[in-house]
Amino acid sequence: KMPWFCPECDKVMKSRLDDKMYRLHNHCFDCQVKFENKLRIEGKYEEWEEQKVLNNQLSYIRDQIESIEDWKDETSKPFEVFDQVGVKDIELQTEKWSQNTEKVEEMSNEALEELSKLKEDVEEKLNSFAI
Repeated sequence: KMPWFCPECDKVMKSRLDDKMYRLHNHCFDCQVKFENKLRIEGKYEEWEEQKVLNNQLSYIRDQIESIEDWKDETSKPFEVFDQVGVKDIELQTEKWSQNTEKVEEMSNEALEELSKLKEDVEEKLNSFAI
């Protein structure tokens, strides 16, 4: 929940921009404008902006790695699907599903290798910043 007053400047937060900035940065829109203006004056805004972009890329890559690992775990075991069939009498039909685990293993390992390389590159770029 968003508080009524900004934690930094005690201004009443009533606009939708304040709501968005509070969720992102824990202060009002005016405080964010002042912060970004200060960075521009000091010449550090481009670095801060690129650092935010790299953090977002890193988060996306981590999510992709996690989803591939989950997919890999789910496909390793067969599962059953139950369908209700029959008009008068209730009958239960069972379908057993499985996937080609070797192909899934190969595809997931290949994707994980590529994502690991991307993750290392982004982390290396991110570590080069000092704000």
